[in-house]
Amino acid sequence: MKFKYLLFFIVCLSLMPLAACAECSDSRKAELNKIASNVKFSYYYQLNEDGVPKFNIVISNITSDIYVVDNYGNQYRNFENVVTADSTEFQIYSNDINCNEIILTRNITLPSYNKFSKLEECKDNSSKLCNIWYDTDYYYENDFINELKKEKKVKQNYVVKDDIQKKDNTIIFLVVGFTFFVLVVLALIVLLIKKKR
Repeated sequence: MKFKYLLFFIVCLSLMPLAACAECSDSRKAELNKIASNVKFSYYYQLNEDGVPKFNIVISNITSDIYVVDNYGNQYRNFENVVTADSTEFQIYSNDINCNEIILTRNITLPSYNKFSKLEECKDNSSKLCNIWYDTDYYYENDFINELKKEKKVKQNYVVKDDIQKKDNTIIFLVVGFTFFVLVVLALIVLLIKKKR
């Protein structure tokens, strides 16, 4: 009989910590929010041997009060962490057992790599379509090349129109200059004739 009471007493003692867990107070939530908002996310990239950028995300200012979890479930608890950029969503949690909930979610937007920037058509081409960071996710290669050709035609038409405009301006400048020269010469002749009289 004593064994039953002893067993009941041990079970009650083991359940007591669960009952004693307090809720997360508003002041503690505010403090954790402030700490979580100080976590910094930045990124850098390195070009691999194919010239394709590989991004790394740096997570810094993680304190002992919090930890960060990426969208794959990996946890980061050190003051500074470097993460390969397969993850772009991060959730910040509290280490406080009374406040173990998501404090803040951060989404990191990385520049879009232009997979067509290495094509032969983009060599020595200053088009925005050939920029390494131009978003070409919605292009197929043929569509991209056609768009590049259209842009090149528009640019050539603009250059031709610009050349015509320059020629027109040159002709106008020559006519005005020649007329001014003739007027100056006539004025000098008239002045010389008046002086001789």
